[in-house]
Amino acid sequence: MKKLTVFCAVALMFLSSVNVKAGGFLIKGGLAFQNVNTALDAVKTLDYSPKGRLGWCAGLGFQTGTWGGFSLQPEVLYRARSFQLAEGTALPDPVNATLSYIEVPVNVQWGVDLLFLRPFVFASPYVGFKLGDKIDSKGLAYIADAFKAASKKVSGGVGLGVGLEISKLQITAKYNWDFGGVANWSEYWQKMGSQVKDLKTREGAFEIGLAIIF
Repeated sequence: MKKLTVFCAVALMFLSSVNVKAGGFLIKGGLAFQNVNTALDAVKTLDYSPKGRLGWCAGLGFQTGTWGGFSLQPEVLYRARSFQLAEGTALPDPVNATLSYIEVPVNVQWGVDLLFLRPFVFASPYVGFKLGDKIDSKGLAYIADAFKAASKKVSGGVGLGVGLEISKLQITAKYNWDFGGVANWSEYWQKMGSQVKDLKTREGAFEIGLAIIF
């Protein structure tokens, strides 16, 4: 009985020393610049080598209360990822494409509460499900067909970043690494007439986000 009393007292002292902060629902929006890197320099010079463009995201989330500085923030976002698929002297304008996704990230945060400020770092594994695509092919249907055939229905990865909460306002900056990518770029290049096979590419995006917590 004495040991149990001592254990309970120590536990209560520990819990009282941990700063617990209430969470809440949030509305979030952000801008993200897509990045596509290929390991083959020869492909980078082709007129139909893809390049990242500015995209955006918006949605809802929920931040749990913090315990020992840790908290979870799952979100459901609509995300638009934009790319430039082709450009060159033979084209009147660059060919651009936008893929739309429902994306579900789960942000694992650790931060320090400083009165009305809370700086934090976080990891953000995510999965996205493709809803559709919009391709401004400039009348070049073969480019749109090649990209639609190569694009993937599901994508996923992980993001790492930093953030700052000022009262009910949350500002974040992170880089997302796409593990599988949004498209099979080797297939895309082959459909465009290239002999490149099994080309390794790396995809990602730098994102800045803003959220209001209720």
